[in-house]
Amino acid sequence: MILPTINMTVTEWTDMMALELERYGVVSRLDEPERWKDWANRVIAMPKIAVTIPPVPDLFNDWREWAERFVQIARAEV
Repeated sequence: MILPTINMTVTEWTDMMALELERYGVVSRLDEPERWKDWANRVIAMPKIAVTIPPVPDLFNDWREWAERFVQIARAEV
């Protein structure tokens, strides 16, 4: 189940997503919320996720906007 971001902080969402995406490889915790783009870039670099052509975090200012787009693609592809 790929999680929407409603009523979650970035660290809550990434913690839950790390567990969800564990089957594709090791996903680290996000300890510094302001570094969400680094976390997201590591996730989209995972081979089984990269083939889905996920959104590039560096093109987003808000983690929720990126996460919602990622969730849309992940639900369809992953």
